[in-house]
Amino acid sequence: MTMSKADVILHPVRMKIIQSLVKRPLTVQELMEWNPDVPQATLYRQLKVLTDSQVIYITDERKVRGTFERTYSLNNEKANISSPEAAELNKDDHLKYFMTFL
Repeated sequence: MTMSKADVILHPVRMKIIQSLVKRPLTVQELMEWNPDVPQATLYRQLKVLTDSQVIYITDERKVRGTFERTYSLNNEKANISSPEAAELNKDDHLKYFMTFL
């Protein structure tokens, strides 16, 4: 199932990740520090969704103690819902996204 851009962005955990990346690129460790209420497995799942949808991207990858540490950045162009995209949403979608945002 393919998610709409709004579904990708307006998910509570993904919104937290996006908000964390607004100021600067962060590693997974830094994202976990910024969002201590998000379980690590959930964070990785949501990072994959955001990366696959190109809302965020990997800006750096370095080997640390046998594993790769990735640094994620926000793709400002893809992290917004434009006016034309919002106009295509129906009334129920607007309400759902508004309630999610709150």
